[in-house]
Amino acid sequence: MRLNLIVLVCGSVLMALEIVGSRVLSPHFGSSVFVWGSLISVFLAALTTGYFVGGKVADRKPYLQNLGWIIFLTSFVIWAIPLFSTQIIIFLIDLGLGVRFAPLAASTLLFFLPSMLLGVVSPYGVRLAAVEVTRMGKVAGTLYAISTAGSILGTLLTTFVLIPLLSVRTIFYGLGAVLILISLLALKRLSPVQALSRAGLLVLAWFFFLELPEPSIITPEYGEIIYQRDTAYHRVFLTQNEHYRFLRFDRSWQSSMDLRDPYKSKFAYPDYFHLAWIFNPDIHRVLIIGMGGGTASKKFYKDYPQVTVENVEIDPVVVDVAQKYFHVPQDARSHITVEDGRVYVVRNPGPYDLVILDAFFGETMPFHLMTVEFLQLVKERLTPHGVVAINFLGALTGRNSRLFRSIYKTLKTIYPQVLVFPEDWEPGDDTDLEGNLIILATLQSDPLSKDQIVQAATKLKSGPVKIPRLDEYAGRLYTRRIETDDVPILTDQYAPVEALRHL
Repeated sequence: MRLNLIVLVCGSVLMALEIVGSRVLSPHFGSSVFVWGSLISVFLAALTTGYFVGGKVADRKPYLQNLGWIIFLTSFVIWAIPLFSTQIIIFLIDLGLGVRFAPLAASTLLFFLPSMLLGVVSPYGVRLAAVEVTRMGKVAGTLYAISTAGSILGTLLTTFVLIPLLSVRTIFYGLGAVLILISLLALKRLSPVQALSRAGLLVLAWFFFLELPEPSIITPEYGEIIYQRDTAYHRVFLTQNEHYRFLRFDRSWQSSMDLRDPYKSKFAYPDYFHLAWIFNPDIHRVLIIGMGGGTASKKFYKDYPQVTVENVEIDPVVVDVAQKYFHVPQDARSHITVEDGRVYVVRNPGPYDLVILDAFFGETMPFHLMTVEFLQLVKERLTPHGVVAINFLGALTGRNSRLFRSIYKTLKTIYPQVLVFPEDWEPGDDTDLEGNLIILATLQSDPLSKDQIVQAATKLKSGPVKIPRLDEYAGRLYTRRIETDDVPILTDQYAPVEALRHL
């Protein structure tokens, strides 16, 4: 019973460590496949090493007390992770290792040692429990089953309970505290009942004393952090300076609000969505996938009384932040639904006059919102003069443009007209630099010239559209040829988003 409990808890802590490890890396490297691939590889390599070392050490010194000391040591290694992780990651970024190797190096330095030590537990437990060679298979199978069951428990508990409720730092402290407690089963020969009773007291102390407020961080432009929380999808930060409030997911800034006028933003890209009125002046029903701080939604709500906006956001925490800190309304003209954007489009037939895709996972859109299958589905939900507007972060040319050009190629297979409006870009500027690219796709078969688009924008801004620089934004229409021969059309079966963006 005692050994089974030790193996179960250590299995739980191991997987909790891997899940919460993604929250350490994502603010610096995003939530790409490279981050998860690095974490999984490092943990598997560490377990391989731990199994090998554990078997050797157990044969030489098969004592429960020795296992207790190994677990006790592991707790302090885990406690050190939140203390030094930021400095280690910044050091690796400064070395210029890139988006593929920096997460791998960080995962190795931060998580290899504690996961290797936890990997020692199962083979050590097998050696301690197997008193007869004839029962070795049964003992090994039972303990590894218990360890796997613990891993399942740790995964579910961390994903559905700990991360939504507690800070990353507190979770690390809690995992270390649990290991100290479980080590006492071996070091002090406590009974399982005694250990569990002390565990209850430790958990209470964890909740009431370790969940301390995070220290404020001052950034030169974005001010002081006034709110932060780990959700099922991001680490959400809210910062504020004298005049503006900002919303950030992991390492990407999403929205801003002028504290003097909640309908104004420091970021210009939401204003580009109003260019849709050039191609469809009779917009009444708008779907926005990806809410953020609700900048576009609020502006549509205020400026166009005839418009109904349907906001779809997958993260309920983001919805709460948007309503509480960015004053996004919810009534008959402003609907908010917590759901995956693609699932929402499948369930709702529309039709929509304007569909805006402004959803981000890390630094780019979720791949399933960029494929030809989804974009075709969106087309089927549009009115005859409907428009699709996409906010994309990327470059127009060069190595960093491959994902943008792939999306552009995908759109061109579906929509007769696809236009690109780079934010803060002028002819002659460097097209290799990353920035917000607003892509408009329409069902119109007869394209408008650049002059016609600018003229229409000039006329609109003196009428129903209250964007003073609308004609200037229209004039940023990118008219050079966009090369797509070297990039694929994105499909549900093949959408190498991370490779196109980073390799």
